[in-house]
Amino acid sequence: MKVMEKKAMPMPEDLEREWNEVRVCFRLLQCRRARIVTKRMLDGSVKRYTEVRKAGE
Repeated sequence: MKVMEKKAMPMPEDLEREWNEVRVCFRLLQCRRARIVTKRMLDGSVKRYTEVRKAGE
């Protein structure tokens, strides 16, 4: 599998933040204790966050 080549240009900050969230979610999902919760707010925006359960659940 070919790894994406690193370009010299920096990632846009929002994209970088989202990418970090994806990485964190992936790590959490690997230990099977997190789920991604998507909420639609009243103003139409979407809020996404991870909910981490304790290991005993």
